[in-house]
Amino acid sequence: MSAGIGVGSMILILGITRTIKIIEKWTPIPVVRGIQLGAGVTLIIKAADMVRKSGGWGGSSWKWNDNYEWAILSFIFVFTFYSSKRVPSALILFIVGLIIALIKVFRSDSILPSASFNYPEVIVPTLEEFKVGFLSASLGQLPLTALNSVIALAALANDLFPERSSLNTVGRISISIGLMNIIGCFFGSTPYCHGSGGLAGQYRFGARSEVSILILGFFKLILGILFGKTLTSLLNYFPMSILGLMLFVSGAELSSAARNFVRKGDHDDDETKKKNFTLVIVTAGLLVGFQNDGIGYIGGMLVSLLFFITHYFQHRRSS
Repeated sequence: MSAGIGVGSMILILGITRTIKIIEKWTPIPVVRGIQLGAGVTLIIKAADMVRKSGGWGGSSWKWNDNYEWAILSFIFVFTFYSSKRVPSALILFIVGLIIALIKVFRSDSILPSASFNYPEVIVPTLEEFKVGFLSASLGQLPLTALNSVIALAALANDLFPERSSLNTVGRISISIGLMNIIGCFFGSTPYCHGSGGLAGQYRFGARSEVSILILGFFKLILGILFGKTLTSLLNYFPMSILGLMLFVSGAELSSAARNFVRKGDHDDDETKKKNFTLVIVTAGLLVGFQNDGIGYIGGMLVSLLFFITHYFQHRRSS
């Protein structure tokens, strides 16, 4: 909780002071695409890990409600209707998973969701809790939030919704993330952000406007208020094989944004394209390898600087 307040405050300051805009301005497009690719690959790895833990093909560990077969069927279903605008594949998979979870809850005699009035309580962290949360989590989370959840998100939003580019600014996103963390964490929520992976997944599964998010938020609020913690047993039985597949699609969609790595004003020659693509790979590789957005960003920026210096001296010698 205190970590969310800490990182939210820092992101809010970056947005209000327009510092995040300066960072965005000096960050080459290939580095941003590398962050998107790295984040997408990270989601794919997590998705594969979820599916691997779902129960396998058969034998003593096989579970009818969560296995590789469900993952394969979900995979085939999603990519069969990958470009379809009429088939809500995510909604269908969610309903299938929910039915499986309900059957499992009934058969296992677990606690069923029960309606009651639930409301959040205001929680104020102590100074010591805030200090520990800030030093142990907030500082480490800042690069991830600033790079993936603000800069990469703004770039992806402009790719998907170019007609709304005036609204998809890093300043607006920073302020939004900052406020929702500062306010929400005082009510016991976990730290959260918008996230480029979430946007990629929502877009791929049919979301095209803010209305979809408003509807999603409304239903989450209603479910939380009416059922609260009693939903836990049901959600715990939701098939990881199906959930992992949906996460995989989100990662694949986010990774595909890296294809637009050409910078404005760059020469359209093979050498320039190769250098830009190298920046994408270096940034993504370091991000995935070290599981740290900050390392990926610094590595990409360093290589970009070295490319610029060598190009400058080569140009001077040739002239």
